[in-house]
Amino acid sequence: MLEGKGAFFRRCHQLYQLLVSPQLTHDYESGFKERYQDPVEVQHHSKIVSYGLYSDERAALLQSFPKGSSLLVVGCGAGRESIDLWKQGFKVTGLDLSSAMIQAANSLLPASSRGIRFVCSDLFEFKTDHSFDGVFISAGVLGHIKGGFRTGYFF
Repeated sequence: MLEGKGAFFRRCHQLYQLLVSPQLTHDYESGFKERYQDPVEVQHHSKIVSYGLYSDERAALLQSFPKGSSLLVVGCGAGRESIDLWKQGFKVTGLDLSSAMIQAANSLLPASSRGIRFVCSDLFEFKTDHSFDGVFISAGVLGHIKGGFRTGYFF
């Protein structure tokens, strides 16, 4: 698990990018979808699934939602947050634009997994009959939401 100073500085860098980088708002149009289909990117994200949630993420979620709550994880990638939440006792739906990431996430689950599913869809086109008790969007994903800097963020 990434803890301590390294994780703190990484998180600060992510926040800095979200606040000052105009490039992130243009990633949607310039092909970030293709980036997350790249086998090297998928392999990297698959390797970090074992890190699970960062300690501050886990603490906030466990404080906010009782185990058994249904959570939507937006931009789930290969499942770092989703699989950890599922192991913590949450019902999880992971959502990502990349079919390669969704395939990787599914491959990391035991065959008889219940209470977790991965869906390949754009957030704004996602349709479901399920309701969710909460939505998890990591700081790294916020910059990829089209129009996010112009329209504000939602939680």
